[in-house]
Amino acid sequence: PGPRPFSPAELRAYLKRKLTDPKKREKRLAHRAWAGMHSAAFCLELLDFCIGDLQGGGAKGGFANLVGLLLLPLASGGLAYVGQASRGGEPHVVATVQQQTLLSHLRSRFVSPECTAHETLGAYFLHNDEFLRAARLQSVTLSFFAQQLQPLQMQPSATYLHTVWQTMGRSAGGAIKPTPEVVELFGSKTLLPLRSGQVVAVGELSSTLALPAPLLQLELDGAASHWAPQASQAADAEPAAARPRVDELMSTLAVPVVDPAFVCVDEAPLKDQTAAAEALAGYIAADATEPHQLAPALVDKLGARDAAHGALEWSQLSRDGSRALLGLFAEHHVREEAVAMAQDWPPADPDASTEEAREAANGSPRLVSAGRAAALKRMPLYESVQGSLVPLEPRRYLLPQRHPFFTPRTDEFLTPTAPAPVLSLLRALGVESLEDADVFEKFLLPAFGEASLERQEAMRRHLLANWQRLRQHDGVRAALSRTRFVPTAFGLLAPSELLDPRNNLLSYIFGGEDRFPAQQCSTEEWLAMLGALGMKTQVDRDAFLQCARKVEALGASTSDRPPPDVLSRAGLL
Repeated sequence: PGPRPFSPAELRAYLKRKLTDPKKREKRLAHRAWAGMHSAAFCLELLDFCIGDLQGGGAKGGFANLVGLLLLPLASGGLAYVGQASRGGEPHVVATVQQQTLLSHLRSRFVSPECTAHETLGAYFLHNDEFLRAARLQSVTLSFFAQQLQPLQMQPSATYLHTVWQTMGRSAGGAIKPTPEVVELFGSKTLLPLRSGQVVAVGELSSTLALPAPLLQLELDGAASHWAPQASQAADAEPAAARPRVDELMSTLAVPVVDPAFVCVDEAPLKDQTAAAEALAGYIAADATEPHQLAPALVDKLGARDAAHGALEWSQLSRDGSRALLGLFAEHHVREEAVAMAQDWPPADPDASTEEAREAANGSPRLVSAGRAAALKRMPLYESVQGSLVPLEPRRYLLPQRHPFFTPRTDEFLTPTAPAPVLSLLRALGVESLEDADVFEKFLLPAFGEASLERQEAMRRHLLANWQRLRQHDGVRAALSRTRFVPTAFGLLAPSELLDPRNNLLSYIFGGEDRFPAQQCSTEEWLAMLGALGMKTQVDRDAFLQCARKVEALGASTSDRPPPDVLSRAGLL
């Protein structure tokens, strides 16, 4: 028979038998026949053979069978037993060449970088948790890296920062996002490179814009031709670029931007990057990678920046710049509304909210969600009729049509000459578009008594002429009922305070008083309108009591026997 193959189990047993005793081990390793054991590559080939029958539970005990083998090459050049702690009693550390450079103070604990570079064993050292636990090896996790990374005493170089972020990406298994874990672990470390050349704390990532270069250089349409001219606009306003770029707008607003060389466009899990060219692929997750994702990303970061650091430099933004930014938001809103209308609602997934379903359909986050709507309202991007740029808080209004009795002249009103997409966004953000009834309810009726007599009369004629339309509006109907706009013999009264002169009892009991409309408001048309607004037209319980009190008061006003007039009224009751 031919020679019998040497099995992995037999090699493990042989190596343990020959190299476990310290005295015999040193003698053997000094012998020329064992010279190969001084080569990391040779030891890894032996380890690769010894692991051959342990994959997939091939041998009882699994990877624990490797413990005690003197086959673990160290970065210091020596060998260690698999499963043996370092001299300090802590586990040996598996790290790539770049990681070992960053954590040089751990040199005595590092395994040889050849372990991770090995063609077959590299996957065990980098990704096999079962193997790492059995061999008592520490991988460079995100928390371990954050704990061990030493602060620099000077500005970090670009090479150093690339290596740090590459290590963070590999440890996290993908592009880095400002998650609570990342902020907690690295928040105070000055490692975040900005486009300006500054390096700031990683904790700033949640309020720092991360975009690939093409999106930063994207020109936004801020052409003034999209807007109708306003007479209130300053004639000597400083001209600005009609198509400002995203990076220019962010610079004006003092919004920090991550160095695009560090921004990762593809958020798929990072592979083991070793080549220098691959190290420049980016590691920080982009807030947006496509133009249709840009608007929500900007709203998120502008809102976060404003919340974290106070007001942005809105006053430095040119009119074209503000229009370009607002136009970007408005166009995104119109597009996603069009997509939403084209979808079949409710969504196929009964567990998905309408907002989630719309985001899935649009392929980008929803712009007018609760959080983003609040951020949009705080931005002073919206042009008032005075030409000012104002936020949407406090409440703002639109008056699309000219009103015969009201001309808005304060920043409370936004210009109705904005492009249609902007007007659509404004309405979605809660800006109320006022009609005739709204203007009367909110502005004209509360100040009715302050208007001139001629203007009061003109407004009354308008109300009567448009009553059939106005009566459909609950708000103006309630306001008219309580507003003193109806003339009487002794001044203005509200409809709810009036009595119907067509009712004989009411007319006789209260005759000669100011509880009845003046002649010009006593036509059938007027009385029908006032009746609908609360004028007392029937003798109900309340009206009867009013009449009784009136008669009582008249009787009490005479010291002698009540006059016939009072007795007649009492008799009628």
